[in-house]
Amino acid sequence: MYLLWILGDNVEDVLGRRAFLAFYLLAGIAGGLLYSVVAGPATPAIGASGAISGVIALYAVLFRRSKLTFLLIFLQFELAAPFYVGIWILFNAVGWATGAAGGGHGKLTSVASSSVWSSAFSVIAVC
Repeated sequence: MYLLWILGDNVEDVLGRRAFLAFYLLAGIAGGLLYSVVAGPATPAIGASGAISGVIALYAVLFRRSKLTFLLIFLQFELAAPFYVGIWILFNAVGWATGAAGGGHGKLTSVASSSVWSSAFSVIAVC
């Protein structure tokens, strides 16, 4: 939710309220559908992680050159948005692989699905 609050307003400014809402809902649905494919249809999927992951992926596409601060224990790094998102995906993948993250694979599948949506919306936003 923190990343939605920090990054979502920038994405909403570019897309507009209605397009942002449509993207948010479609990314959530796509993330939920891919989660069902990966985890099996009998596994329940509840939450907004798919939609939030979509917004994060779209931010990385729209604001490629912006810098985000990454904090690792006591070290701070300024990274371009795509690298920041890549590290976020890596942490989710490690959490999923080790079983430390509840539903980490839901986030990974939603990021994968949202890359398609973000490409489409970035073309719309540029036009």
